[in-house]
Amino acid sequence: MPSLKTVKLVGYEVLQFACLCVPIFVVLERFASLMRFVRSNDTTAYWLVVAVSVAYVTTVTLFVWVPVKFFILKSRGFFTDITN
Repeated sequence: MPSLKTVKLVGYEVLQFACLCVPIFVVLERFASLMRFVRSNDTTAYWLVVAVSVAYVTTVTLFVWVPVKFFILKSRGFFTDITN
């Protein structure tokens, strides 16, 4: 059974990740709606912008957010608490 400290940390990390992703998705969905309106109801442009926003969030997560979180948790000694 995980400790309360671990559960709390995981909860905060999920909340922080959601706070990173949701504004990006909201802004880019609005931009995609405007692109669809400008291109006279072209759904291809809409889905292209949505796909690019998902790819952007995935790339930022894998290349920036995850390594930074790993090094922060490693410096705090979180991984030694799990193994002991």
